Amino acid sequence: MRKKIVVLLIALLSGTIQCISAQDSIPRHKYAPFSRAESSRWLTTTATGAGALAIGAISRWTMDDNIVPSRYSRDPGTGLADAAQYAPLAFPWIMKAFGVSTRSSWGVMAVSHAIGTVIMAGTVESIKRSSKYPRPDGSDMRSFPSGHSAWAFLGATVTARELGWRSPWYTLGAYAFASGVAMQRVIDRRHLPCDVVAGAGIGVLAAQAGYYLGDIISGGKRPSHHVSDTRTSGTSATNPAISLETGLLFHLNAIHVGNKTIHQRTALSTGIKGDVPISDRWSAGAKLAIRSTPVFLAGENADIYISPLNSVGGELSASFHMPISSTVNIMAEAAGGFYKNFRLKSSGRSIDAGSGNATGRISTGAEWSISDEMSIGASAGYEISGYKYSLSTDATYGITSPVSKSGIDQAITLNISSSISF
Repeated sequence: MRKKIVVLLIALLSGTIQCISAQDSIPRHKYAPFSRAESSRWLTTTATGAGALAIGAISRWTMDDNIVPSRYSRDPGTGLADAAQYAPLAFPWIMKAFGVSTRSSWGVMAVSHAIGTVIMAGTVESIKRSSKYPRPDGSDMRSFPSGHSAWAFLGATVTARELGWRSPWYTLGAYAFASGVAMQRVIDRRHLPCDVVAGAGIGVLAAQAGYYLGDIISGGKRPSHHVSDTRTSGTSATNPAISLETGLLFHLNAIHVGNKTIHQRTALSTGIKGDVPISDRWSAGAKLAIRSTPVFLAGENADIYISPLNSVGGELSASFHMPISSTVNIMAEAAGGFYKNFRLKSSGRSIDAGSGNATGRISTGAEWSISDEMSIGASAGYEISGYKYSLSTDATYGITSPVSKSGIDQAITLNISSSISF
């Protein structure tokens, strides 16, 4: 119960931050004035970070504490994420060393990054010590939140702040890299998706706090050429665009296979999507994505974590866009696709999830243009997909006879996107 109270307080705090961020204007400190364009970036980034932290915390809070870690031997992991988590934070320093202009001077960067790092590291460590959730691989009790994801998204936000004014590709690339680090931690069974989403939110919010306080300390001294207030009305449907999309899928139904019950927990999805206009209001899109879904087998006293079901696939979509202001579009989308499954890592390979599954989804949301070229979006939807699970006799999981089951799964989706228009 203590763990759930801690996580709930985090969710409420981040939700409060998100509500404050959603106001028409933000506090303007006399030492750190915001231009209109930078206010928009500050607002959308802060709200996104607060939303990610809230979603991750609530997902963990609603999950049953009584979970048995995976009984499959622990993977050594690729080790890539251990080094990659720091790359986005180092990138602006490397670019500045090679003579590329950044938002801040060396001193302001150092102060802002130091403050953000201390806030991030202190927050992550204090929550880990308080919540004490077991890792999926059973190695320790430090699963929530993901420190690797916090480091990666801290760095991605830093890169966006320092170099995003030069080109939106810096922002898109940094967050794509950070999403890859988070996905790798789930694939390596070191975290559940809710852990990495919460860690990402902490990283984003810590970076924002670091820059806000850093600007106050420095008196708001920074180059004036890095921000443009020029923004166009909703361009998503009238120009080709490429997007980074990251989201969660909340599965609604358990899967009964013989006398066993399989639970697919909250899944993490990340992918790259391209859109082309077909009219002033309509666009067609194609997305390549990877998903990771934690699979549990219900036991008598606790759910047994099997492994993540990792899959890669593609979707085709049709989207409708309706501008409601100079910066905001309301959008609706219908999409369908297919995901190829990789083999589950279960004892004796006794649990199989089939070769793949078709999906169909409808969603609605909003897009917010923060510059001529870049917009941020958020959406919620409903998805159906096929499944096929086969169980073979295995005493480890108490499976007494072979059995299989196929059917339709349902899920609620929450998605955040960053788009660049051409």
